[in-house]
Amino acid sequence: MTASIVTSVYNWPQALELVLLSASRQTVLPKEVIVADDGSRDDTRELVDRMRPQMPFPLIHVWQEDKGFRLARAANQAFARCTGDIIIQIGGDIIMERHFVEDHLRHSERGYYLSGSRSKLTQPLNDKFFARHDYDLHFWTAGLTRKLNAMRLPWLTPLFYNYKQHGLDRGCNMSFWRDDLYAVNGYDGDMVGYGSEDTDLTARIRALGVKKRFVKFSCIEYHIYHDETGSKFDSDLRKHNIALRESNAANGVIRIKNGIDQFL
Repeated sequence: MTASIVTSVYNWPQALELVLLSASRQTVLPKEVIVADDGSRDDTRELVDRMRPQMPFPLIHVWQEDKGFRLARAANQAFARCTGDIIIQIGGDIIMERHFVEDHLRHSERGYYLSGSRSKLTQPLNDKFFARHDYDLHFWTAGLTRKLNAMRLPWLTPLFYNYKQHGLDRGCNMSFWRDDLYAVNGYDGDMVGYGSEDTDLTARIRALGVKKRFVKFSCIEYHIYHDETGSKFDSDLRKHNIALRESNAANGVIRIKNGIDQFL
């Protein structure tokens, strides 16, 4: 069984550098890492080009023109390039604990997708790592918050598979069998702007008959601090996405029209 990692990015090469370093330090390496770039400036492409020779796996950069927040479309382009059995999706602001890929593969089983949580860095820790162009993280690291989410106890994880069945699935820590993701055609590309794309995707995955496994105490990741408010929270676009998600659910839509297949 192999895994592809898809990381969605926009104009933050400092964070992406740490993301890629963490991918290269995995106990089980991904088959490839695909950077789903929603229109970043040239410095993101330059970083990927500079780091590519250092990576012990193929590093693929998929870019689209900046026409606003189009994460769904960018991710679908990346999904179309994946060749691993499992597709692990993370944000462009995620440092993966070194067993992250190993844990996703360990808990993957046909008929299930995985959903995990995250611990968080504080601003001073960000500044330290950005200055060093490197990181050193563990449960006891000062400046780490939500520490329970940084505790890796994989033998306990199966006891929590059914935990948070109706909780929020975060696109920063999810994995799917590639053929399940292709069966629903990935994200709904008609969703533009922040919000609802993850919940719509997992709702359609569940409608396909795939169940959720929550992987508490495994699949540990650290979220790089940033201000989570701003222009991406466009209220009109969020309302549009919510309406589209509700329409998909009400009409029993499993496979959306505007998805991965346009990039295959």
